[in-house]
Amino acid sequence: MPWLLLGAHALAATPWVDQRAPRKDVHLMFLYEACSSVGDTAKGRIANFDCESYVYGVLDAYLAVRSHLPIRQRACFPEDLPPWRALEVAEPLLQSPASEKEAGPEIIKALAKAYPCKY
Repeated sequence: MPWLLLGAHALAATPWVDQRAPRKDVHLMFLYEACSSVGDTAKGRIANFDCESYVYGVLDAYLAVRSHLPIRQRACFPEDLPPWRALEVAEPLLQSPASEKEAGPEIIKALAKAYPCKY
């Protein structure tokens, strides 16, 4: 019986164990569709995709490497910029061909325009 509990613990500790789907691109249009249906993405193109968590990841990853980029290429948004504000800044891109591009880099480009670095 203890082995049964151990197996249940392993599955609970690694919830992604049954989610080994191939990587899929997150385009801007997909991101904003997911943002408009919070909690309804369990069976979507990317199972259990969470809009705000994705944007947190984009912002956190960018902040981790920002100081290593040439200052003229940086986006100097505040470190505490909330995900909803980043989405708000990038929203006009939905009306352009950028809507079919990768969401992360497009969000950073939009933030670079809205928050240019002073050099």
